[in-house]
Amino acid sequence: MVKQVELAKEMDMSVSILGQIEQGKRIPSKEQLEKIASILHIQVEELKGETKVGE
Repeated sequence: MVKQVELAKEMDMSVSILGQIEQGKRIPSKEQLEKIASILHIQVEELKGETKVGE
């Protein structure tokens, strides 16, 4: 499991900004979503809640 601090570092963004994305207070760009999904080894649709993990 990737920790928030590690993900923020790989994304080259602050933990605060990543937290805002997680809380829905900030909308990530398409590129940011794709990078997060890649780092987490999941599909963008899973991040967006459009599919269940593992489908």
